Amino acid sequence: MTTNIHYLIAAMAVLLVVIWQYSRQRQMDDRNSLMFRRLLSVVSLDVAAELVSTAFILYAPYSFNVCRMLSNTVFYLFQALLPLLLLYYVCTLCTSRVIAPATVLRMGIPTIALVFIILTNPFTEILFYFDSTGYRHGPWYLLLYVSALLHIAGRRSLSRCTARLSAAARSRSCSRSLRSPPSASPRRPSILRC
Repeated sequence: MTTNIHYLIAAMAVLLVVIWQYSRQRQMDDRNSLMFRRLLSVVSLDVAAELVSTAFILYAPYSFNVCRMLSNTVFYLFQALLPLLLLYYVCTLCTSRVIAPATVLRMGIPTIALVFIILTNPFTEILFYFDSTGYRHGPWYLLLYVSALLHIAGRRSLSRCTARLSAAARSRSCSRSLRSPPSASPRRPSILRC
């Protein structure tokens, strides 16, 4: 496996600049800011875990096999969490309502399955393993990408469902406003937006 650690160092430097700039600004205490902070933290931890994992793979002797496996497992766990957290962040930006726990659980099904597979990987070696030549991809390595694609597909179906729900809510509010009795005081006519 050939890995260029310089890209990881550059990514970590960019993330540190973003964290520094973000921490200097006045931050709102709304859900969007909270989710952005969480996303930024997990991305930073992911890059740091990849940096440590790559350093173990490239520079540690073969006797550090347990450290290699542990650091790579932690890195894969962060890789599994990123699509779900990014999807949750996008959903938080798109809606003003709190996302129901059942919806989050449905969005997280690929992540839960992948986390289970990652945690059992040191025994099964289906995602990755180490042999005498170093790091090797397992037969199910592409499952990380499949999980991310399932999150995207889940987001598309979730957006269709959210669009239908918001259209239904708009039509209910329009019908309520049309049924409400007129007020006693004369007002300027307002534009009904549905």
